[in-house]
Amino acid sequence: MRKLAWLAAAAIAVAGAGAADAQQTPRKGGVLRMTGPYAASFGSLDPHATPRAQDWIVNQAIHRPLYMWDTANNKLALELAKSVTVSADGMTHTFKLRDDVFFHNGRKMTADDVIWSFTRIMDGSKGYPGARYVRLIKGAIDVEKNQAKEISGLKKIDDFTLEMTLTERVDPGYYFFAGTTSILPKEEVEKGNFASAPVGVGPFKFKEHLPGSRVVTERFDKFYKPGKPYLDRYEVLIMAEAAARDVAFRNKEIDTSILGPAQYVAYREDAQLSKGILEVAEMFTRAITFNHDVKPFDDKRVRQAINHAIDADLIIKRLVKDKAYRATSWLPPSSEAFDKSFKPYAFDQAKAKKLLTEAGFPNGFEWELTTSQNESWGLPIVEAIIPML
Repeated sequence: MRKLAWLAAAAIAVAGAGAADAQQTPRKGGVLRMTGPYAASFGSLDPHATPRAQDWIVNQAIHRPLYMWDTANNKLALELAKSVTVSADGMTHTFKLRDDVFFHNGRKMTADDVIWSFTRIMDGSKGYPGARYVRLIKGAIDVEKNQAKEISGLKKIDDFTLEMTLTERVDPGYYFFAGTTSILPKEEVEKGNFASAPVGVGPFKFKEHLPGSRVVTERFDKFYKPGKPYLDRYEVLIMAEAAARDVAFRNKEIDTSILGPAQYVAYREDAQLSKGILEVAEMFTRAITFNHDVKPFDDKRVRQAINHAIDADLIIKRLVKDKAYRATSWLPPSSEAFDKSFKPYAFDQAKAKKLLTEAGFPNGFEWELTTSQNESWGLPIVEAIIPML
């Protein structure tokens, strides 16, 4: 696949004045009401089945993967294990799992749960998105191809010791902090209604799901981190429309909100509301993706022509209200691997036409583009680039 990388967005969130002005010492109790801003529903509460950001807003409260991102120190950290030792060749990692992790049904998590979860993800008939990460483990692809029942690279030493042999000499944390690799309890999944009544090991346990409206979770008192969570309840309300989020936030019906472009400008200029704005560079790039095995996108000149034809700076200024950066590759500026020496494609429609002519399309060609309804990177952006093409 080849991407047309044209902007790397900055996520903009706003918190209520009470939250923004709160003291640094956390207080136990209370309810946090967030929004699910990316769609009109949740896809699934089974973390193995969905890679959607909309679903992870809820699932990250209920579930946990083997690793998590340590936001305080800005690095990966073990989450469900106390330590890991690595063999001399860097291929075998031995995890000492935490012995104080409980599922919300009261059962303690063991190495069997890690092995079962990763094996489930590799069910080739399901197409679970987390398979792309679990393939790192030796023998995982054999399970995916139905050539084996067990992942040979996973070995239980005892209830809280797991040996993992990889196919590459890499840090597995970069693979197993994805929510799609969360550790789940076999007995609950096999009841058949897990996607609507999930059970995990996270700080909050599932309480109710009102489809099209909200998901409610409540504090799990046996969470393995002492004193946490602080909240009594965590709720996520479905609000795909920025205008609806604006009204709800101003009426104090929600405590935080994702701002659309228009709201961002209005809140930024408001003396009180601007105090609660938090801007964070996202860790991914918004892009149009081409299948370059299919004509005419198999021709590099066609892909280059489309890049040159789009005035990304104009889109960022007029539609995204300057809350984005020009992308120069699939890596965003927030990535440690981002190369600052890369330059973006220049807006040059004459060059775009020349490249298309050289590729055999002097009069252009028709193609279909699938997008989302999201106002920050979806339909409005596509509508803006159509006249440029």
